[in-house]
Amino acid sequence: MQFKRLFAIVLLATLAYVSSFTVTAQAADAPKVNSDKERNTTTSKGTPCNLEASSRGFVQSFYKWYLTKPESNHACKQRPSAFSPELLKMLNDDYAASQKVSGEIVGLDFDPFLDTNAEPFVNYVATNVTRKGENYLVQVDGKGGNRTDKSRIQPEVAYKNGKWQFVNFHYPGAKGTNENLLSILKTLRSDRRKNGIK
Repeated sequence: MQFKRLFAIVLLATLAYVSSFTVTAQAADAPKVNSDKERNTTTSKGTPCNLEASSRGFVQSFYKWYLTKPESNHACKQRPSAFSPELLKMLNDDYAASQKVSGEIVGLDFDPFLDTNAEPFVNYVATNVTRKGENYLVQVDGKGGNRTDKSRIQPEVAYKNGKWQFVNFHYPGAKGTNENLLSILKTLRSDRRKNGIK
């Protein structure tokens, strides 16, 4: 009787050991999430979980591409979806008006994305991000090259319909109507209308 009881105890202990070993092995084989890259980076609605980081990435990617051929009209043609409908239309209208009139400046006389009409910097780096209502201001600093001055641009971006878009460009240090691109474009359009230029 004692032998049967001892045998039962040994059998239960053995089963318990085997069972714990199996659970441990299964846990070891289970997939692990070790970094942010492996975690889900979007919500159930497809919106980026970290809008600040996402907006910075969008802006940095655009500038990296844009520097390969820094022409605003080229950007509007090749990447129209990167701009809000309002900004894209105003940029296209401004360019079209400039093409119609020779010998006179009736549109933008500088690169609106680099805030210069001179040689651009070698690199443009997206840094600080600031919330502006439902939009985001992404600070972009120009660095490197032959220039000794400093350049800082603040593209304003919005996340709409599952993608980022530029809605405006701000120029820190500028005042009045020259503070942002939309304001400059509206002023130029108004001046053209006064002079009968469409």
